[in-house]
Amino acid sequence: MRFSSQRQATGASFDRQMEAIHEWKDDHQEVEISGHSFEDLGLSGFKGEYLDNAFGRLLLAIKRRKIVSGDYILFEVVDRLGRLKKMDMVDILKQIVDAGVTIVTLDDRNEYNLEKLNNDQGLLASLVGKFEQAYNYSKVLSERIKHSWKRRKKIAKEGGFVKMRTPFWLDKEYKVIPEYASIIESIFEWYLLGDGQRLIHRRLTKNWPEIFGDGFRDEFLLKIKGNKSKIVNCGTIKKWLANKAVIGFWGDIPGVYEPVISEGLFYKVQNALREN
Repeated sequence: MRFSSQRQATGASFDRQMEAIHEWKDDHQEVEISGHSFEDLGLSGFKGEYLDNAFGRLLLAIKRRKIVSGDYILFEVVDRLGRLKKMDMVDILKQIVDAGVTIVTLDDRNEYNLEKLNNDQGLLASLVGKFEQAYNYSKVLSERIKHSWKRRKKIAKEGGFVKMRTPFWLDKEYKVIPEYASIIESIFEWYLLGDGQRLIHRRLTKNWPEIFGDGFRDEFLLKIKGNKSKIVNCGTIKKWLANKAVIGFWGDIPGVYEPVISEGLFYKVQNALREN
């Protein structure tokens, strides 16, 4: 299970993928659903973030023979495997099929395993073509976003108004929301005391169950007042720790937001991140 955008967390993507899994299972009664499942919710397949999260654990499970020859891994569509460059995707594909594992894409019911890919060059060429198409689409989209970012930065530096998506701890006037300020400060202080992202993740659900109560295994929904919920995982926490918005920056422009922590605390954590 994977989707790229945090905005998809409250959409139909998760339910649609789950429904497709159950439909496939209904047609394959001889297959038993594993106790292992992997969810990268709100992580980019183009930037490779998912490789450091659930998908990375999936590959590790194959390497450690928790997922073995004869097993199936189900994906909604090919690009749920990722949107990296085609040769990077071929390397990931090889890690899976060399272990005797079959990849199933649920949108077209295609199955990819070592035997089929070796015996059907057209199948392999088609799959590589899909990898390339997914990468090119994401590359074009990324360039558009970069262009928009540069244009807005220019306007902001010239003192003009720029519509921006604010971090969850800021309101629409770019002011700190008090009930969220203590959360951010605690995250930074915990990390400085030596707590890792997984321990911080657990502490958030324990200390603020009303805000971080609902969860999926390694992820949970942050319930933001007046806004859509946001998927939070260990990768999200790492991003918060490195986000200069906590000391008022928008990109490299200072003084845009109200700071939520002191610069001293922020830069101490940056040093700790580098050391770790």
